[in-house]
Amino acid sequence: MLVCVLLFTALLAYTWNHFVRLVGRTLPSRSFPSTRDDSPLERIRFVLQPPKAPLSQLLLERSTANARISRALGLSNTFANPDPLVHSEFVRRSRVLLREVQVNGWTRFHQTCALAVQSTLRDWLEPNIRFDKFVQVVVLRSILVGLLNVGKDVEELEYSSLSVVATLINDLWTLSKSGAPLPSDLQQQLNDHLRHLIPASADFGNPIDFVVPTWETMWRVCATTVARAQECEEYKYLFRELLRQTDSLTSQQFVAAGSQGFSVRGFVEEVMRLHPPVKRISRLRAALCDATSRRTIIGRIWARINGTEASADGPVRHSADVEAVLRAQSIWGHDALSFDPRSHRADTPQRKEAQQVVFGFGHLRCVAASWAPDAAAVISATILEECRELRLARPSQVPGLDLGNAQVFEALGHLTYPSLDTSQPARQLSRPAGLSDEVVPEPRRAW
Repeated sequence: MLVCVLLFTALLAYTWNHFVRLVGRTLPSRSFPSTRDDSPLERIRFVLQPPKAPLSQLLLERSTANARISRALGLSNTFANPDPLVHSEFVRRSRVLLREVQVNGWTRFHQTCALAVQSTLRDWLEPNIRFDKFVQVVVLRSILVGLLNVGKDVEELEYSSLSVVATLINDLWTLSKSGAPLPSDLQQQLNDHLRHLIPASADFGNPIDFVVPTWETMWRVCATTVARAQECEEYKYLFRELLRQTDSLTSQQFVAAGSQGFSVRGFVEEVMRLHPPVKRISRLRAALCDATSRRTIIGRIWARINGTEASADGPVRHSADVEAVLRAQSIWGHDALSFDPRSHRADTPQRKEAQQVVFGFGHLRCVAASWAPDAAAVISATILEECRELRLARPSQVPGLDLGNAQVFEALGHLTYPSLDTSQPARQLSRPAGLSDEVVPEPRRAW
């Protein structure tokens, strides 16, 4: 008897699954979860931009999925608040900032980045410089002055506060994902140091609302790009060529193929494809069944079939697997797991769409998607240029590592001071009047 019941239940679940597959595409996706045999791109569309879903639904699904990280960091922006007015104001302010930095031009942004690298090298008093922390501080300085325009010069931003902010954001982020208790004093420390860096006159309200979206993924992309560029001389030469004419740096130079056969933007896009700074994006969505049906055997079988996480009284958590799309052999070919900026991978409509999911998908896609890759290229090129004699301690390990993880860089190597040669002049880290014509002695350190 029990066997018959189980067989009948399985038959019902199978029939229901196929019914959903037949009619699900004609109804709002919030009513019918996606099936497991969807292509990676279809799964991304289902999670991040379900058909006919209003903006209010998309904002609610995102904010509820981000609830724990929002509480940990004290976020109050559109990533944490589903109010459409909060969203529209955040997008408006972000576009204003992007327009300003674009009007100022890439030459000015590069000058800011150069000062950020020089100031960070000057301020570092420890005998060993950790690679991840070095990049974090450089990028934070570059973003605060070059993009957010907080009303301070690069040199006015105190290293101690920059270091604390970078460390606390990463620590709180990690704790929020682990489910571990959040120390009550860390968020206050983070806010105190942020407000020390960003004066009230900058009018950012809650500074963390703009610092996290602009910095947290950017530093990872830059660190990975610098690490990848260390693999061979032609990669480093490509970035040096970008800065050869810093007094007239234009958008066209990012897409122009160098003598190597690929462009700087192509290099950064390949970095983001193989090592996406965000691997998965989650959404919490109202479940197909009500609480009563989820307690039944069929309800539990349905959830297991579709790979969703649901509680008896809560919504279903869906995950958009960005990394799976960006590494799928069905999209990128048999060498999808190889790093090769020469391959011009985004040469089909499907690949172009897949490449774009680095910045999300649909109505809530990152507003800085067109600016960020080139900004990462400038920051990375500046680090490589200002630190020409620096190298990763064990570069041969780079290809097999998850370069998006801060702990990897800590284990990978440090910026270290070799024995000093006192016959060489000391490195002068003064403000350059024109970065294109100023010669600065090379640093005597090894990565």
